[in-house]
Amino acid sequence: MPLRPRPTGPEVASLVRRRLDLEDGAVELLAAHAETAAEVIADLAFDYCRGRGWSADGTECTPAIRGVILLAAARLAHDGTQATYRSEGAIEGTDLAEYSVRGGTWVGWTLAERMTLDAYRRRLGVA
Repeated sequence: MPLRPRPTGPEVASLVRRRLDLEDGAVELLAAHAETAAEVIADLAFDYCRGRGWSADGTECTPAIRGVILLAAARLAHDGTQATYRSEGAIEGTDLAEYSVRGGTWVGWTLAERMTLDAYRRRLGVA
């Protein structure tokens, strides 16, 4: 199977930008986040697969692994803080409080991503 270059920041940013309505100044910030996200996720995928499905220098990977990196990096670039958001406020006309919590967007591989990466992962005692 032919190898392809690792995804780049601009590729990841183009995926995220389609979903967001950004002002001009935010596009450059997104590009910087996307570049970092692409590097981090590619390194995680390389380590998870233990180098299998990658070139010897780690700069190229199979199209399947490349797709996993693009999708996971887009989730990470979309919300780089990965913070848990809490909002509190009173409900008008009552003594009740409104409370909601939302977790970060990248908490690990999705099931489909994990299944794809598992096809390349070297397991103990398995070739």
